[in-house]
Amino acid sequence: MLGDFCPTLSSGYSVTFDMYWPTLPVGTLHAGIYFAETDDSKHKFNDTGNTAKCYRFEIRPNSGAMQLYTVTPGTAAGAQVGSDVTTSGALSAATWYSYKLTVSTTQVTLFRTDSTGWSGVFTDAFIRGGYLGIHNGSLTDVATIPRYRNFRVTIP
Repeated sequence: MLGDFCPTLSSGYSVTFDMYWPTLPVGTLHAGIYFAETDDSKHKFNDTGNTAKCYRFEIRPNSGAMQLYTVTPGTAAGAQVGSDVTTSGALSAATWYSYKLTVSTTQVTLFRTDSTGWSGVFTDAFIRGGYLGIHNGSLTDVATIPRYRNFRVTIP
């Protein structure tokens, strides 16, 4: 949980961050951020013990795809919202990539802002809680866990 950045406003905000993979994970393993969680309880990836609803912004380095998922309390797997947002392809190890998400009362938009930029708009109002954080997703090998920098929450 990124406590100093929370709580955000349910009426809208944006989050920007950079992500770096020291070594790319194999297959479709991924990581990202969770946001719009209803309280500041601990969020665990793929765990039925989660007690709060939230979204997850997932980045899959093997394809460069960005994905939006919803997570409900008591369920291990999230449910994908819409389709993958495709980018230029697989990411490279040891390279910083820049991302942004915006949340309004009716939409969530995912962006990759480095290079030429890519985006996907999702009309979805599943949850608008004020808490967010980073997660390692399905990664357990320390060599493949991404690094984050320049994390910023902007409230208009």
